[in-house]
Amino acid sequence: MPMTHRAVFFGYQPGDSLLHRLDARAKVPPVLLLMVLAMVGSSLVFPPAAMALVLGVLMAADVEARRLWRAMRPLVWLAAVTMLYHLLFGRQDGEVLWRVDRWTLTTAQIH
Repeated sequence: MPMTHRAVFFGYQPGDSLLHRLDARAKVPPVLLLMVLAMVGSSLVFPPAAMALVLGVLMAADVEARRLWRAMRPLVWLAAVTMLYHLLFGRQDGEVLWRVDRWTLTTAQIH
């Protein structure tokens, strides 16, 4: 039976990395913290930084590159939409970096 992209995040993949040897209870708090930060964060920098962190952890756990890409593909779209939202509807205070017609890019949108 072929494994879907969910298997990387929700299923067990046998291995001998530090992540595999950690107790499951030790993995829950960092995941919950990342989820809360993703919901309350207003920075344009956070989505790619969070994805890089998840990618680094999965690479350290020796997840195959093909499986990793299948798992990360939906997150790439989600991060792109989130970043676009912040660019279009973020706070307009701060120093203006770029202006096109009625739309401005400010330092507050990127922080």
